[in-house]
Amino acid sequence: MPASGALLWIDTDANGTLRTMRDVVGIVLAAGESRRMGSPKALLLWRGHTFLEHVNGSLMTADVADIRVVVGPWGTGRQANSAHYILLENPHPEGGPISSIRIALTSKETKARFAVVSQVDHPAVRPETVRALVDLARSRPGEVVIPMYEGRGGHPVAIPSELFPVILDPKTASLRDAIASYPADRVHRWPCGDPGVLVNVDTPEDLDRLVGSGA
Repeated sequence: MPASGALLWIDTDANGTLRTMRDVVGIVLAAGESRRMGSPKALLLWRGHTFLEHVNGSLMTADVADIRVVVGPWGTGRQANSAHYILLENPHPEGGPISSIRIALTSKETKARFAVVSQVDHPAVRPETVRALVDLARSRPGEVVIPMYEGRGGHPVAIPSELFPVILDPKTASLRDAIASYPADRVHRWPCGDPGVLVNVDTPEDLDRLVGSGA
């Protein structure tokens, strides 16, 4: 198990010897202005916890120890960093989600083999789905892993470090464009069986549907 707040993954080799490797960084995108919702989506409550707690909890369950949450200049109402994540500000969220990913990747030294990019408005993703995604990305180094449900791609997405320079290039307009530039045979579309990867809560009506669905 990784130590809290560390970048290190503790594992054993075939001989049972402990080994440590730089592994994964979790990025939570929460910088949107939430105009359609009317309040910060990160702090919306579902099943007794905020959306941010659901998303971060799933990453922690998957043994992602380095979690970076990117918020807009209006913050989330909780300015202090948690023991389980660091809170970063995107002063120009109009640059889109990729601008927040860039801030997360450059906020401190990143030697991770891959990043798991999560959206704070996708709280219904099952924790076991996130763990399976992380395990799959570990087993397929250098590949993008996109969870699929009924033929549609969802979130979170695992991004290999080989794609980081493309994401950091100012000419890259979006994460979708970055992935589209990657060799198609290095993009793994994974049928995950979890409808939560497609549940995007943008409006009060979306939230009502989520609460009423029993998901």
